[in-house]
Amino acid sequence: MSENTVPEAIRAAEITAALHGAPDNRDHAAVRAYLHRLCRLGLAVLFVHPGTKKPADLRTGCQRNADDRAAQHSARDAGRLGWQKVKSPSGLALATNDAAVLEGYLDTYIDAFSTADDPVAVNVAVELGGSRLVIIDADTPGQVRAALADGVRDVATVNTPGSQTADGVRFPRKRGGIDNRGRDARETEEVRPGVS
Repeated sequence: MSENTVPEAIRAAEITAALHGAPDNRDHAAVRAYLHRLCRLGLAVLFVHPGTKKPADLRTGCQRNADDRAAQHSARDAGRLGWQKVKSPSGLALATNDAAVLEGYLDTYIDAFSTADDPVAVNVAVELGGSRLVIIDADTPGQVRAALADGVRDVATVNTPGSQTADGVRFPRKRGGIDNRGRDARETEEVRPGVS
């Protein structure tokens, strides 16, 4: 597991820059470098099935079976009834900030979802708990002031996606109502799917 190598005092600004600086998600070399950047920031990343919000379990069958056996042994040792049917955690539990693991998952993702004519647009997510992040939805100057008055510090700002347009190509979105300095940042912009 990678250690967060960024001092806390600048982590919020670095996270904001990283989340706003996502590469073209069809440029797999750039995605690989981006995953390393997110890991250096201590962010727990997971892969998501293309075009969905469903976490992708990219473990090999052997690894998944070994993880299930370990979970079963743990459940048996704890005296749990039906321990034979216990499965290992999946979904958000697969998020990691281990760059080597993510590289292996990226290779599996590319192989599973790309075609010869169409490289897959890699879809990743940041798992909040494992990344030591908390989301505060502050859309108005008053909400921002209230959060800051409550002691919120090290604020990272991100854009939230809107909804897919009829052509299925772009996602119109509005930038967050207020930036991290309390200024009105509302504007509409077009973004590529998978890049936020």
